[in-house]
Amino acid sequence: MKTIKVQSGAEVSISAGSWSETMALNRAINQHLSEGLTSEVNPMQLALKVESSPDVYSAIFACLARCTYNGKSINETTFEDVAAREDYLDIVQACIECNLAPFKKKHPSQLLTFLGVLNQVSDDQK
Repeated sequence: MKTIKVQSGAEVSISAGSWSETMALNRAINQHLSEGLTSEVNPMQLALKVESSPDVYSAIFACLARCTYNGKSINETTFEDVAAREDYLDIVQACIECNLAPFKKKHPSQLLTFLGVLNQVSDDQK
């Protein structure tokens, strides 16, 4: 668990989601990141696609259900308070970092190794 103070001064406790919640978030974000690799989108367009994705939104709120905002569980009603909305992106960023950082430590090099293994298996089956 990680506790942060957001822009409004609110205290937010961020905890990792379950394995399935974290993997759903990882898949949803990676889907959009992979689209960015195959098309000509700039970083702002890519960020907007991720931020506006219903799959990413659902996965984030599944993970946020384990987190608190000023001691209260985070859910969609947390942001019915207009003042809390200014903290939304800070909270989402902390949630994504908490849940996906463990995968990203060695991810690029491991992904390339994994792709090499897949290519080898594919070649062996020909």
